[in-house]
Amino acid sequence: MKTINEYYPVGITAMKPWFAGFEKYTQILTEKINLVISKERTPWVDFIEKLQSEFADSILDMDYLQFPCHLVKITLKKEHHSDYEFERYLVVNVSLLCNYYTLFFEDRFRFKDYTNDIIKPSITILFSRKLSEKVHFDDLVTKIESQLVKYFGNYSRINHKLLFDYKVEAVLPYTEGEGEQEVPFSFYQLLFDSFYKPNHFYVLD
Repeated sequence: MKTINEYYPVGITAMKPWFAGFEKYTQILTEKINLVISKERTPWVDFIEKLQSEFADSILDMDYLQFPCHLVKITLKKEHHSDYEFERYLVVNVSLLCNYYTLFFEDRFRFKDYTNDIIKPSITILFSRKLSEKVHFDDLVTKIESQLVKYFGNYSRINHKLLFDYKVEAVLPYTEGEGEQEVPFSFYQLLFDSFYKPNHFYVLD
């Protein structure tokens, strides 16, 4: 919570333009984007190249996102069925607002031909492991994490579910518009990335 208060004007969102933490947040983000544009050699670039040597075209480097984090998704599975499409990713996120990283799996189901607003056309589930595939999942995470710590040795891992479970009232991620409703946002959405929109996903352990 201390880190969130450092970067966000909790309870006084209208003060954002004058809040020192907003300037610091913007500086960190700007530095990251400038490095992406200049294609300079960074620990993140080295990590991505290592992943590409292992997983080839399955790597989706999302460092271009306008959030102070490093984010990559590794495509593990894609299935096309008559009524839905299924995708599974391993997500690795390194925050630039704190010295923590997190890893988790993302299952995404996209349903076809639904016009009823009650039925969501897409369902996203975030989880650490499934019991039936526990050994495979654990081995994969260990393999990725062993490479990550070579480049981010001063970082510690934090459980993704804790990040999503703990929420903060009266605060807006800077990626949200000024007029957006101040619903509770999770630690993950404030410190790691804010692109998982509230109520559009399910989080499992």
